[in-house]
Amino acid sequence: MRKIILLLLLMGFFPSLLLSDAGVLIPISESDYPDPSILSLYRMEVNITIRDRIAETKVLQVYRNYTDGILEGQYIFTIPEMAMIKDFAIWEDGVRIPGIIMERKKARRIYEQLVWQAIDPGLLERAELEHEINYFSVNVAPIPPFGTKRVELFYTEDLPLNQTKVFYDFPFEPTLYEEERAESLSISLLIESRLPIDGFLNSSPSFPLEIIEKNENNITARFEAKNVSFTEDLMLSFQERFEDVTIELLSFRDIEEKGEYFYLDGIPSPQTGFFVLRTGFNIKENPALNEKEQNYLFLFDNSLSMMWKELELAYSSLSRLLNLIDEKSGINIACFSTGLDMKWKKPVANNEDNRDNALIFIRSKYVTGGTNIEDALKSLKKKRNIIPVLITDGYPTVGEIDYKRLLKLTNGLPPLFIVGIGDNPNKTLLEKLSTKTGGAYLWLRAMNDEKIKLFFETIGGGKISNVKLRLSPSSIFSDVYPEMPQSVFNGNGVTFTGKYLKPTKKGKVHISFSYEGKETSVKKTFSFPEEEKRYKEVRRLWAKRRVDYLLEKIRMEGEKDEWVKEIIALSKQFKFVTPYTSFLAAPRALLRPRIIRPGDPILIVRADTSIVDIVAIFPFGLIKRMVYHEDEGLWRVRFLVPSNTEDGRYSALLIMKDKEGNIYKEKKTFIIDRKPPVLRIELPGRVLSAGEEILLKAYASKDTKRIEASIEGYLPFSLVYSPLHLASTGILRIPGNLPTGRYTLKVVAEDFAFNTTYKEFKINVVSN
Repeated sequence: MRKIILLLLLMGFFPSLLLSDAGVLIPISESDYPDPSILSLYRMEVNITIRDRIAETKVLQVYRNYTDGILEGQYIFTIPEMAMIKDFAIWEDGVRIPGIIMERKKARRIYEQLVWQAIDPGLLERAELEHEINYFSVNVAPIPPFGTKRVELFYTEDLPLNQTKVFYDFPFEPTLYEEERAESLSISLLIESRLPIDGFLNSSPSFPLEIIEKNENNITARFEAKNVSFTEDLMLSFQERFEDVTIELLSFRDIEEKGEYFYLDGIPSPQTGFFVLRTGFNIKENPALNEKEQNYLFLFDNSLSMMWKELELAYSSLSRLLNLIDEKSGINIACFSTGLDMKWKKPVANNEDNRDNALIFIRSKYVTGGTNIEDALKSLKKKRNIIPVLITDGYPTVGEIDYKRLLKLTNGLPPLFIVGIGDNPNKTLLEKLSTKTGGAYLWLRAMNDEKIKLFFETIGGGKISNVKLRLSPSSIFSDVYPEMPQSVFNGNGVTFTGKYLKPTKKGKVHISFSYEGKETSVKKTFSFPEEEKRYKEVRRLWAKRRVDYLLEKIRMEGEKDEWVKEIIALSKQFKFVTPYTSFLAAPRALLRPRIIRPGDPILIVRADTSIVDIVAIFPFGLIKRMVYHEDEGLWRVRFLVPSNTEDGRYSALLIMKDKEGNIYKEKKTFIIDRKPPVLRIELPGRVLSAGEEILLKAYASKDTKRIEASIEGYLPFSLVYSPLHLASTGILRIPGNLPTGRYTLKVVAEDFAFNTTYKEFKINVVSN
């Protein structure tokens, strides 16, 4: 029951988490779910660059508002499990407003203040729950009536080797079979590799990429279409060709870069170099290893969380794995939810009848109860000479649910091979279970035969253990991750990231490992250069590894102030989102008013606190230095708009200087408007009774800011826009003690340029 309650809570607080992957903008001011009649995806561009396995994905999405009201939207999307957001931006009045990293609470507070002021911010945060590592949400406001809102995302990922293959996925397909579509979609792809590329494969029929250029080290492709439904993910793969053991070095060091880095303990200075060392293992195996008979035990999660798409995906993956097993091997299967039910007392032959019976056994079970991972692990305690394969979403809700105690249950267990099912499996736990036992973990978001096949090859492949890195001269290298010896399977690799404090032409790299009981080592000399700017992403990969290391320490030992401060500092310095930080996209300077009348108005700017000087250049040939008013925290200047200036949109260029002497330029648009609002009033009658209440309707221009009405001698009341009546409405209450007579009803409308329109109506009041 606990798991069902949790699911309902998630649906209540994050309904869109169940509906979005490539990205969906939910009109949260109107609905809890996507509604293409309110907001639809008008245009989408996906630009993918994979350079030596570092993938950079840029996503542009333009949404169209089909209503006559101002909307606030929540844009929720999924990124691949190893990816990290690099940039995020929204567009306002044709100007790109990039995101800046801020502490999470501060960013949320500023966002809410800006929304209240009708300024166009965007806020990007990680999901609240620890295991929801792949979901991000962006609040975007305001979205203008019948207008568009443009959102940009830029994320990167270091693509690992999987049986010498490299996989790239872009999550187009929505969850729960909800359909998303784009009126226009374009995809561009560029792959560059220093190692030769073989076997490029596009496993997505919905996105037939046209190969524009292809050679041994490069691939360029493109796809364009109209009215595209997102029915599957984009899934690409290619193979890197190398023999035995390969070591690659990617480095970054910019001797001219200044002013970007924080100078805190442990945080690198501008002269620090960064590196990524990649190892790949493609050792020829003894054929006798693959001929050895094996016994496989499949532990299939049939709890309530494995419903609908997850259940079908788990069933399909099980069926595919069973068909890949040699008929000389044995199989057994168990379903687990609140309890555990084993099909056979001991493994049976993997023939067609037994495979069919295993699948029928799964199909005959009801999806029920919670997830008892404790029982699943304990069922392996007395099993010998088996290969356990766990198929689950990984959220323990029955029995032991504490991660640390569950990990202790793996002591003495054989290697666990785990398939994490669905859009958001519990990678935190499942990856630790597989790593601690020397197994492997596969996240399977959608069915992919190639991934399943390679995962099976991993299960039967040779194990490469105790992979260690030693660097010399050791004095110039620091903060190298991972720190502990690693274990991988043949065909895969280990990636190390670190810093080098001084350049050297003779950096010695020593990789040692154990394979088939034999200790082996590989040595290579690299130049760690004085300057190398090609792989700028390398430093972010190091920073992300450092943050992951600190987050793991926090999970295991609890928060420490110095760890949190370092995480926030690294996040700001290298611009990626963490549980402690968010992206906030808002102008560095906010211009008020946006709409003005010709004459002698005051320009008001709210700027970042680091700004010490602002000069405004107006389109009328006027240049004015602004004055800071400390009591308000605002910059002000009075300027002259020539009386013959035509109505329309204009730009002022703000030149800002901060405390460090850095110069920033931002264009701010404003509208010259001398036309008063058009106002029409609808009264149900001109003869009214004292104490009567009537609905007053006002039809006004779209740029009208406020409408107020009053009976002479009484306080005014406001009319606000009603979508039901397609007009601004308010209740006119005739005072009960008003004597019989003729009175004046006054209505005033004011627009954002403070132009006003007055209307007066004579009404007859009859006292009771």
